[in-house]
Amino acid sequence: MPTKEDCIYAAGYIDADGCITSDGTRGFRLSVSSTTIEMLEWFKSTFGSNINNQHLPKNENHNTAWKWVVSKKSELKIMLELIIPHMKIKKKQAVLVLDYLNVVGVCKRPKLSEADKQYFNTTKKKLKSLKINNHKQRLSYF
Repeated sequence: MPTKEDCIYAAGYIDADGCITSDGTRGFRLSVSSTTIEMLEWFKSTFGSNINNQHLPKNENHNTAWKWVVSKKSELKIMLELIIPHMKIKKKQAVLVLDYLNVVGVCKRPKLSEADKQYFNTTKKKLKSLKINNHKQRLSYF
């Protein structure tokens, strides 16, 4: 079980370098990319889930990049519940996805109902809007 300090650190790291996005047509995921595998191994050992190769460089001067990904609904729900109280930048995105998971549920289902599909699409659009607004807000600092 992660400590409170682990959750605070993870929330800050995800606020800075993480990504909350849809996986296309059925759900959402949380990911962190890095060329420092040790950082992602810490996420995996502390919170679970998987590390994938994200980028294998063709140029020998470039580093390999990896991605820690939480996409399983039950794991994503737990992760969001742990970090939301400590988030600042991506808190609205995280709350939006957690609300979706609380409404739709985390059980594996072969197909989403029509109502769940509509709710997914609405949530996906809201998430995209929040990301665009965050980006515009960051650009306004310069």
